[in-house]
Amino acid sequence: MPRQTACVVVAALGLLASPRSARADNTEPFFYSDDAAMTGGTVVAPTRDAGAIWYNPAGLGGIRRGQIDLSGSAFGIRIRRVPDALGTNLPGGRQSVTLDSADIFSAPHAIGLVRNVSDSVALGFGFYVTARDVRTSQNQLEVSGPSIGNAAETARYRQRLDLAIDETRYHFGPAIGWEIAEGFRIGAALFGTYGKKNGFSQYVIDAEADGDAGPSRLDALVQGRVAFSYFGTQAQVGAQWEPAPGWDLGLLVRSPEFLLTASSEGAGITSSAVVAPGRTPTATFALQGPDISYPAFTIIAPLRSILGVAYHFGPRTWVSAEVDVQAPFSNEGIEQTTVINGRTGVRFRISDKLGAGFGLFSDRATQARLGDEFTDERVDAYGATAGIELRTPLSLTEHAEPEALVLSTTLAIKYAIGIGSVRAADIDLVDTTTPVPPRSVDVIYHTILPYIGSGILF
Repeated sequence: MPRQTACVVVAALGLLASPRSARADNTEPFFYSDDAAMTGGTVVAPTRDAGAIWYNPAGLGGIRRGQIDLSGSAFGIRIRRVPDALGTNLPGGRQSVTLDSADIFSAPHAIGLVRNVSDSVALGFGFYVTARDVRTSQNQLEVSGPSIGNAAETARYRQRLDLAIDETRYHFGPAIGWEIAEGFRIGAALFGTYGKKNGFSQYVIDAEADGDAGPSRLDALVQGRVAFSYFGTQAQVGAQWEPAPGWDLGLLVRSPEFLLTASSEGAGITSSAVVAPGRTPTATFALQGPDISYPAFTIIAPLRSILGVAYHFGPRTWVSAEVDVQAPFSNEGIEQTTVINGRTGVRFRISDKLGAGFGLFSDRATQARLGDEFTDERVDAYGATAGIELRTPLSLTEHAEPEALVLSTTLAIKYAIGIGSVRAADIDLVDTTTPVPPRSVDVIYHTILPYIGSGILF
């Protein structure tokens, strides 16, 4: 078992010990209002509830009643399978390791408060969980075959791969909407942002052989652990216009998200040892601190422009569509390309108390290319939503007045399929002199996200 074999293992997977910050989700992993949850997020033009704080603050100018919107407890499951994530070429043949995970998570993700200042001006404050990902994957295998460097010997090989990620991002801040003329509204919002990510990755390989000259052993460990957090800011402005009866046009421009300050801690460990008859035992060990540092005003999310149109067929009944364009940018090693997404939805009233809706959406990856580090991914999401809403007037009299308190409860579900690729890795323990070319594997992910929303109109 030559010493260079252990060095090859450490070098091949050394990127595991390089802490990094990556966004697990694309642009819109969750929905932040009842109407959005039912219509696939297609609400830039018609929104007139507390969700306007996020989707288009101009919609606040069309609100005539105060609102408290506790719309969002999301309990979901993400199913991810990465076939042939790690290939190991052993003397007895190639062995493959998959990285599969089925992770259940919960994210209370939207709280909004709206109060009218006048008949044409409303103020709002929102708190949103705009990213939430929990992932745990592991795989272990044990095989027997010819020993490295001595085909006459039989060796036992054991290897294990572990990956764990926990990531959350928040947006919070005030918004204002103003109806400056009948049928024409403008608005703006300013968010503070906070993100944090904890990541752990580990690869271990162990080989043992019993030869005529005595036992030999090879061990190698590559491990990384990182905790990264940042504070940032993002602003947005919007407009809504009713050019003709029944028609709504909406425009939202969201600034890039700027990182203001960031911190990281953790460590990367690489270690190997070889013991063999007739050789001096050798061991290596290296400890590396996290290398995540960004200057103030680094762009970490792109400029976005969303244009939407909706047609109303009656109270709380409309069909809508929108185009979402995200601008490219490149700074501090973050590269994102132009991305165009589309959404369409239908919302309709079944009765005075019951409504429903459904929608279709795309949420394509913004990365310019697949990253070079092991387990980097670039996945486009496409999906559908459906939901129902129940409105219950709360009145002390037998016949509820229009001004009575109204309790709104919405149940919806989102399904998204993710199609893309993940950066895989290979280790060649037979030919340690020829570099192994990089490769990727195709993946299909599934996300199922129930939505429970409740709000009070007063």
